[in-house]
Amino acid sequence: KTYSIQGDFLNRDGKNAEARDAFRKAIALDKSRYPIWQQLLVLDESLADFESMETDSRQAMELFPSEPLPYIFNASANYQKKNYKQTIEVVNSGKDYVAGDKKMLAQFYSILGDCYNATKEYKFSDDNYEKTLNLDPENANVMNNWSYYLSLRNEKLDKAEKMGLKANQLVKDNSS
Repeated sequence: KTYSIQGDFLNRDGKNAEARDAFRKAIALDKSRYPIWQQLLVLDESLADFESMETDSRQAMELFPSEPLPYIFNASANYQKKNYKQTIEVVNSGKDYVAGDKKMLAQFYSILGDCYNATKEYKFSDDNYEKTLNLDPENANVMNNWSYYLSLRNEKLDKAEKMGLKANQLVKDNSS
């Protein structure tokens, strides 16, 4: 408990690497505390440490197999490492554990959309982006990315333009 409290204070002060070390010490003493694992994964992501995020999330998935969030972190880490096949497998396993949280389920479909786009499986990519927007119609990030990918492919340009404009209206003063 002392290490997790220390981690909370360090995290609050923006000392992410030190906070992560404190949470790691807490987990070494007691692996059964899911909230500590969640904090660890958030810190891995904030530090852009995708190797640790992949390893830590895999352990969390083994310890807490019905918690969907570690699957998102694992899929994101594998995507960053360009392990697209592994990403797809993890997403397809993890999305089944989402219960009633449309935004979280939308995250899973968004990752699939990105992954299938990277592997040039555009029909699957488009289908998953569509699922994302059906669940989260104000997801400016997906609208922006999908419209960009459509424009690169020179496909559905009217749709791309509408999504790009809407994304810009939702998130103003964002260069991407």
